Amino acid sequence: MCEYAGMIILSRKIKKSVISVLIVLYSVFILLLLQLPDDKFHIFFLDVGQGDSIFIKTPQNHQILIDGGPKNIVIERLGEIMPFFDKSLDFLVLTHPHADHVDGLVEVLKRYKVENVLLTGVYSEYSAYFEFLDIVYDKKINVFFAEANNDFLFSNVLIDVIY
Repeated sequence: MCEYAGMIILSRKIKKSVISVLIVLYSVFILLLLQLPDDKFHIFFLDVGQGDSIFIKTPQNHQILIDGGPKNIVIERLGEIMPFFDKSLDFLVLTHPHADHVDGLVEVLKRYKVENVLLTGVYSEYSAYFEFLDIVYDKKINVFFAEANNDFLFSNVLIDVIY
């Protein structure tokens, strides 16, 4: 009789383990489904305190970040809108090298794989800007300079540089 009771307990543990694994797999599947292109244009104005940061996700899942705000608050905000396993950005834009725009981008460059960077070419002797440029150089990220005749096309989304 004890052997039979032991088998029942073992069987219940196996059932619980299988159910737990199925729940985890289902959750991961749902997360992946949510990341499929939905043919919608998404724009998020990130609350980073004083400063600016905008995240754009195109209908084809291109991801664009404009400015990073001060400190590293942008990392937290990106974590709220991007899945934990997605650490890539197609395009990063720095509008100008002031602390409330560039500081957060330094950590973004350290933690994310960034394909392209758009700069205005404005010079600054701000230390975080130098660190930003060093990381861009070290990671061999494509750099573009904002000029009125430069436009950037992400599938059917056009970024038009006005000035």
